[in-house]
Amino acid sequence: MLFRNRGWLPVPFLLVPLLAPGTISTRTIVVGLTLMVLGEWWRMWGVATAGTVTRRRSREVQKLVNHGPFAWSRNPLYVGNFLIWIGVITLSGVLWFIPVATLLFAVEYFYIVRYEEGVLETIFGNDY
Repeated sequence: MLFRNRGWLPVPFLLVPLLAPGTISTRTIVVGLTLMVLGEWWRMWGVATAGTVTRRRSREVQKLVNHGPFAWSRNPLYVGNFLIWIGVITLSGVLWFIPVATLLFAVEYFYIVRYEEGVLETIFGNDY
C-alpha cells in the first residue's frame, strides 16, 4: 500500500509546516530554498538518468540502473524527496517539525525501499 501511494503520502505531513506558526528568517529562507533546489536537482538527475525505467508502479522492471546518481545512492529520488521535505519545513520556520518529519520519512520509506529491493532481487538475483 505504501509503495502504490508513495506520491501523495507526504502531503498531509507537509500541512504541519504550512499551517503551524513558525519563525521565518533570512537564514531559514536561504537554507530552505537551498535544500529544495538541491533536492529537486538530485531528483531530476535521477529521473533523467533512469528515464522511464524506474518510473512505474508495477513489478515490471527491464534493467537495473547503477550509474549517475544511482552510483551514489540506491534511491536518489527518495534522497531528493527528503531534501525537498526538509527544505519546505526549514523555509516555513517550523523547525521543531524537522525531527518528526525525519522520523516519518524514515518509517515510510523504510517499507517502500524494502518492497522495491525485494522486487529487484527477485528480478535480477545476484546482479542486484
